[in-house]
Amino acid sequence: MFSFSKGAALKKAFAESKKLYETAVNSPGQAKNARALRMKVMVRCRAHIDLVFIEGAKKYEAYESQRNQAIANGEEPPTLPTPAAYQTIKSQAGEIISYIPDHFAMEIFSTGGLYQTVKISIDEAINQTQAIADRIWLELDLSEDFEVVRFLREQTQEQGGDTAESNDDSDDIDDIDDIDESEAQ
Repeated sequence: MFSFSKGAALKKAFAESKKLYETAVNSPGQAKNARALRMKVMVRCRAHIDLVFIEGAKKYEAYESQRNQAIANGEEPPTLPTPAAYQTIKSQAGEIISYIPDHFAMEIFSTGGLYQTVKISIDEAINQTQAIADRIWLELDLSEDFEVVRFLREQTQEQGGDTAESNDDSDDIDDIDDIDESEAQ
């Protein structure tokens, strides 16, 4: 009985997260409460994007290894991995379920995988992921430039790369626990 109620609560959290995203996308104008809602969703999306990128990198790396082994053994290769539809983000308020549309999640997931399997460079990974994020910000009617994959940007800076300086508006993936919904209001 406990697992049923936990599953039902999780299903409800998924539905609420998706509804929050859709409400933010469909909130008209620049009224203070509409903008605050879009900013709240943006904070979640920014963390979600980083988590999906990392998930893609990990799963593609494992997939490549399994695929190569299957090919070497003359077996059928495994199916391509896919991202989780929702992400759990830890915040000061507790765990939060976040949502981004599947097509965005799949693009980010694939970019993480391409980067991890060295099919694209770190700069290409940053640029592609940021371009996807920018499309999400556009969908949310946010004109500000909110950077994603800061951990990659910092890695590039440490290596002396040419990636542009990052703004202070982004959370490092290591600081994901510090994301607070109140930041968006």
